[in-house]
Amino acid sequence: MKKLWKIVSVVLVIALGISAAGVIYAFYAPPLITFNISTDKETYQLGEPVNITITLKNQAPWPITASCSLWCDFHINDESGDVYSPGFLYDPGWHSFTLSPLELKSNRFTWKQVNNLKVDGNEIPVTAGTYKIVASPTFEYNGREYHFEREAIIIIQEG
Repeated sequence: MKKLWKIVSVVLVIALGISAAGVIYAFYAPPLITFNISTDKETYQLGEPVNITITLKNQAPWPITASCSLWCDFHINDESGDVYSPGFLYDPGWHSFTLSPLELKSNRFTWKQVNNLKVDGNEIPVTAGTYKIVASPTFEYNGREYHFEREAIIIIQEG
């Protein structure tokens, strides 16, 4: 009986330690959120709309509540610098959010292959080349900020 009590005690101490570690991780570690940016294709023809999807996924087995400045510092670059930078891509439904365990949220939009410049009110199309699409939000979770930056590379070619 004494031996059984020792085994139960050891198992109980281990279980409590694991539970405490899980609670500490849940409240003090970075959120188990993955952030990604992707396009529906890698290569586009000049003038073809580029479909961009930004996703958030809770990787934790518990709900995560956070807030963020979505989508600050979103831009598209060619080899020489910024081509398109709308500023903030912001979905008010995501400013403060709760993701259920393993829940995925996404936001999709289309870039019309134009740059920020306008001539006589007309948008200027981009030229063929390689472009980098970058999104970098900052999430606040349990009083701390966590910065993410993700990018997708596309090639725009002449027809």
